[in-house]
Amino acid sequence: MRAWLTLDVGGTEIKAALLSEDYRPLDNSRKYPSHSRESRPVFLEYLAAILEDGARQAAESGYTLAGVGLAFPGPFDYAGGVSRMQGIGKYDCLYGFPLGDYLQGLPFLQGLPLCFANDADLYALGEYWLGGGKDYSRALFACMGTGLGSGFVEKGRLVKSGPRVPQDGWLFREPFQGGTLDGWISAAGLRRLMEEAGGFSPDTDGKELAAAAAEGNRPALEIWAAFGQQLAEALPPYARRFDAEAVFLGGQIAKSAHLFIGPLKKELAKTGIRLRISEDSALRAMQALPLLLEKRIPDPYAI
Repeated sequence: MRAWLTLDVGGTEIKAALLSEDYRPLDNSRKYPSHSRESRPVFLEYLAAILEDGARQAAESGYTLAGVGLAFPGPFDYAGGVSRMQGIGKYDCLYGFPLGDYLQGLPFLQGLPLCFANDADLYALGEYWLGGGKDYSRALFACMGTGLGSGFVEKGRLVKSGPRVPQDGWLFREPFQGGTLDGWISAAGLRRLMEEAGGFSPDTDGKELAAAAAEGNRPALEIWAAFGQQLAEALPPYARRFDAEAVFLGGQIAKSAHLFIGPLKKELAKTGIRLRISEDSALRAMQALPLLLEKRIPDPYAI
């Protein structure tokens, strides 16, 4: 029996999961602190230990590793396996380092297929191919968490250039309300709204804000309503330009969608665009990695 070892390397934590040949989780995903600000030797040793732990768990469960996939934030040379992150507070130590060559040189990974991909791209591809996205020819996928990730998919292929999509298909740098979409349609945006409303601790996160709203806290309900209004202003123009048939929302914030999606759903309905909420965007991202490794879907980074 074969298994895929997948990692989602985030800025605050690293998730690792083993997937079966048909991409089902074989265990609960394991979470590790990211240590994204460590020196290069320390981080490389740490990452190797996480991967070795996954390889060992696969062997102990009777599985043979078929390949390894890693989701990384950008900027990153995904085809070459080289990080281009610098000056953004995470993984500076990897800048310019041939991470792919290093990992393939590890004894327990030698000879295994290895790939890197952007986490937001993977969410879009995973939700399209293994979730509800396959019901549509064109869809916009937005993942709302610490920041805003996105992907535009047409007939199973990521669209990363052209007049219908922003550069790379990524919305985060697009201008919005004197800043960028990343600064508003994200956890940072929720914090801004809480600061403007007052009465909330600076440490209050989206989960706690949702709990307060569920208890009928009026300021919390108003913040979610304001967030929903921003979302209704932010996403539809991009969905329409792409001629999307559906918009999918994922990420931690989407778990509280019932508190804010009304305005967005109403705005999208004006042009017949469906709104869908992803059940588990992190899992979908990991499931897309073996699809790329097996070349079952178009490689968005092929030169």
